[in-house]
Amino acid sequence: MREMINKADRLSKSKKDRPGCIDLGSSYFRLLVADLKGQGATPGPVMLHESRKYAGWGEFLGEGGGMPEHAIERASSLLAELVNDAAAHGCRSPWIVATNTLRRAADSRAIQSALEGRVSMAVRILSQEGEAAMSLRGAASLYPGSRPLVLADPGGTSTEIAWGRNGVMDGYRGFDIGTHTVRRMMSGLSRRRASNPLSRRLERAVSDRISDMLGRGAEGPGKIPEALSVLPGKAESPKIVFTGGTAASLSILWLFMRRMSAEPAEKEELSTRAIALIEERLRRLAAMGRERCLPLPPERIARLPAGLLIVRSIAGLLDADSFDMALRDLRWGVILSNGVIPEGYLANE
Repeated sequence: MREMINKADRLSKSKKDRPGCIDLGSSYFRLLVADLKGQGATPGPVMLHESRKYAGWGEFLGEGGGMPEHAIERASSLLAELVNDAAAHGCRSPWIVATNTLRRAADSRAIQSALEGRVSMAVRILSQEGEAAMSLRGAASLYPGSRPLVLADPGGTSTEIAWGRNGVMDGYRGFDIGTHTVRRMMSGLSRRRASNPLSRRLERAVSDRISDMLGRGAEGPGKIPEALSVLPGKAESPKIVFTGGTAASLSILWLFMRRMSAEPAEKEELSTRAIALIEERLRRLAAMGRERCLPLPPERIARLPAGLLIVRSIAGLLDADSFDMALRDLRWGVILSNGVIPEGYLANE
C-alpha cells in the first residue's frame, strides 16, 4: 500500500511542479521548497522557500499517548496553511512526513486520517530509523566526499543519532529525550535553585540516558559504537553535525552574539566554548528578564536551555570539541530521495 502511495506521490508531480516537503515535528511544522538543479549561477540543490508554523503538539501527549481534539484541529489547520503556502511557491504536491509525536500518539491512525482528510494528501509517519536516515541524508548533502559523518538531531520529544558515509546510514540510535521532555524536567527548578546540585543531577540524568542508549546494540552493553569515536589522531575521525530546530536556533544566536546580522550559513562551526558562552548569555538575560531581546520567537527561546543541555551532553559523550550546526535536515533528505521512503523507514508498517 505504501509503495503505491510513494508512486502516486511521484507521478503527481509534473515537470513544472517544484519538489517540497512538510515536516510535522513535535514543535514546528516546517515547509521546504527546493530546486535540485540550482538557480542561475548557483548550482543545486538550493532552497527556494522555507516557512514554519509553531504547533507544539508534542506538549499535549498525555501519559497514555492521548492527543486532545483541539491540538488535532490546530495541527490540521496549520498543515493546510503550509500546503497552500507550498502551492503559492510552485509546489502543488509536497511530500508530508510526521515524526515522533504521531508515532507515539495512541490514536495515531485517526490523527493521520484527520490530517490527510484536511489536505487530501498522504501523510507518512517515519519510524525513528527512517527519521534518522532521512536527517543524515539531508545533512550529508552539505559534506561531499566519503568522510564518515555523525548526525545528531535533537527534536521536541525524541533525539536521533545516525552515522554513515555519502548520506547512507550505517547505524543509528534513538531515544525518548527531546527539548519538551527536558524542559518538563527543568520546570521544577526555580531560578534560585538553578545552579544547585539538583540541576547538576538533572544534567547527569540526561547525559546518563543518552549514554545508555548509545551503549546499546551489537557493540556490547555500555560501549559506544566504534563508528562514533572522535579520538584525536584517528585517521578517519568523523565529522560531528547537529541539525534540526535547536541547531538553527544556536546558529542564529551565535551570529547575534558576534554582532553579525546576516542570515546563518547552511552550516556553522561551533565549539564547546561557544556553547558555554551561549548558555552564560541566556542565564544573564533570564536573570534580568530580557530574553525577548534575542532574535528568536518566545517558544524557541523557552526551549533553548533544554536544547543546549542535550547538545552539550552528546558532544561530551563523543569527546567532540567542535561540531557543525547544519540547516539541512530530514526535509532535504526526503526531497533528495524524490519522496521515496522504504517501507522499513515507515512506522507501523
